[in-house]
Amino acid sequence: MKHVEISKSRQRQLAVAFRAGRTAATQHVGELLVSIQVCNPYSERGCMPESMASVRCAQWHAFNAGVERQMGKISNASTALRNARFFMRSAAAIGCA
Repeated sequence: MKHVEISKSRQRQLAVAFRAGRTAATQHVGELLVSIQVCNPYSERGCMPESMASVRCAQWHAFNAGVERQMGKISNASTALRNARFFMRSAAAIGCA
């Protein structure tokens, strides 16, 4: 895939999702990660257009990165953010972002 830039508005969406994940982790200290997470968009992929599914997956990964970061799992958070950027770039390549 050629290099595709992520628009500023989509970057802000990822930042908002990341901060929401950190906030959720702060409000649910000591709870299992499963109880914090939002529903997995991978289960919805067949029900929506590919471009929309890519954006949802990017937001989901950014949210999980915020949760992981707040819990001190820096390596997992960086991997989740890398996945979020990948999905947002693929959405941009399709023409959605």
